[in-house]
Amino acid sequence: MPKIIDTEHTGFFRDPADGTVYRVRHNRRRTARYAEALLPAHPGIRTDYRGQAPLHTLTPDDELGPVSLLRFLAAQAPHRKCLFCHRPVEDPPSVTFGIGPDCAARHLEVPAKVLRVLHTRLDPPPDGGQPTPRAVRRGHLRLVAAYGRLIDAA
Repeated sequence: MPKIIDTEHTGFFRDPADGTVYRVRHNRRRTARYAEALLPAHPGIRTDYRGQAPLHTLTPDDELGPVSLLRFLAAQAPHRKCLFCHRPVEDPPSVTFGIGPDCAARHLEVPAKVLRVLHTRLDPPPDGGQPTPRAVRRGHLRLVAAYGRLIDAA
């Protein structure tokens, strides 16, 4: 099985052998990488340091895209803290996905408005889960539709 050779490769990976999701990151000095397992905790997710051992079995094909990561996080809801900055989350999409709006835009390149609409797609409100008029006015429907199709297909 090929290893992750690129020393700069970081992100979220799912181990195909046992289904564990890992966050691969650099150490503070950026001289080495390590893995943290994302484990369900009630509420939310806790991370467990696993060192470099998982890096020998993960491949670039095991990387989770933003949509797969959001689906994994939504299954572990509710969350109290942001996965990236560890600040408390309060708005409903952040509680569902465990990622604050600023971190979603910065780390996953998913705008906060798209995160809100995806939240309604995963857990539709009684009115049918239609996008808000504000999202329609600002022209985010195409982006929301693209992410929505990815979520439906995943």
